[in-house]
Amino acid sequence: MCGGATPPTPSPKTPKTGRTVMFPDSNTAASRVKARANAHEGAIMAQVLHDPNTVWTTISLPWYDGQQREMQITSDCAVWFHAGKPPLPIRWVLVRDPQGEYDSVGMLCIDPTADPLAIVDWFVQRWQLEVTFEEARRHLGVETQRQWSDKAIARTTPLLLGLFSWVTLLAHALFTKHPSSFHPR
Repeated sequence: MCGGATPPTPSPKTPKTGRTVMFPDSNTAASRVKARANAHEGAIMAQVLHDPNTVWTTISLPWYDGQQREMQITSDCAVWFHAGKPPLPIRWVLVRDPQGEYDSVGMLCIDPTADPLAIVDWFVQRWQLEVTFEEARRHLGVETQRQWSDKAIARTTPLLLGLFSWVTLLAHALFTKHPSSFHPR
């Protein structure tokens, strides 16, 4: 565990800029942190990704297409610093595709004791929800200018999400009955 703190519920997230992540110095214990001033986690993760000394473990992961996929991961603890907030121990995971079909992905979790495989699994499960809400925004207008008042949101959002769900279930049923007639654009 990093720093001995008990963090709140895990929340796997992709890194955002503007925050500083300090990685443990490779020559000391993981609980000791070497400061890297004003470094953004994306830049440091890119360094770890391209460092020839990074130790990668090849494992089979559940991936976006619903299949098990051979991927390489590396993980460690770090400390997340943000202006005006106390330091937070985190677990970071980098995932790369040795076949080069998928982009490498960096993930952060506020539970430094979390298993890296669990973090990847949470991220893949979360992605399905992200796609659903993005499609609802794009095609149904959820969270647009038409829904700036609380009353409008309360009236329309449940109906729009219900409509989206119904259309998705209908499309799935039609595809299941007639898979040969489905031609993607």
